[in-house]
Amino acid sequence: MTTQLAIGCVGFAYLNDKARPLRINGVYPSEVTVLNGSYPIGFSGSAYSMPSQRKVVLFVCTHNSARSQLAEAILRQKFGKYYQPFSAGTETTAINPFVDHVLTEMGIKTTDLKSKNVNEFLGHLIDLVVTVCDSAEETCPFFPGAKQYKHKYFKDPNDFIGSDDKVFEAVRHLRDEISDWIEEDFAPLS
Repeated sequence: MTTQLAIGCVGFAYLNDKARPLRINGVYPSEVTVLNGSYPIGFSGSAYSMPSQRKVVLFVCTHNSARSQLAEAILRQKFGKYYQPFSAGTETTAINPFVDHVLTEMGIKTTDLKSKNVNEFLGHLIDLVVTVCDSAEETCPFFPGAKQYKHKYFKDPNDFIGSDDKVFEAVRHLRDEISDWIEEDFAPLS
């Protein structure tokens, strides 16, 4: 059995009060078919429908090299009991080495970090898609299974200039800013 998700006029989806062209793998359909039984990454069978299941969160930025990686790793460390975080980019590249270092300072293992493309997540049910840069907010595809979209802008560490010490300090500040935001916006209700 399939469920049809009707999209606004001629292939536009209305996200964050903006009409956007609906793109899935480069195609602009006027409606999307979401298959029942399509479970988020890491889940199988009916376990996903259990109320105690963790919420799936996808953080998106342009290259998935810094901001979205930080958000994914920090959410997993702080609230992994409640969320299953992922990150991806509209384009992919190498992980920023400063990001790797500042996560290690927090005691977060970075050996499994890799830049992923948003297309890897199309077709999966996602509770929340969060864009963390303005470019990704404009170019992020529509995820038919996503329940909610959110945008939070953070500076791009790839734009930080100066000596290594100055860049490290700026990336640490960014890490702490993202960490504080995660504490405020994702902390489970008591």
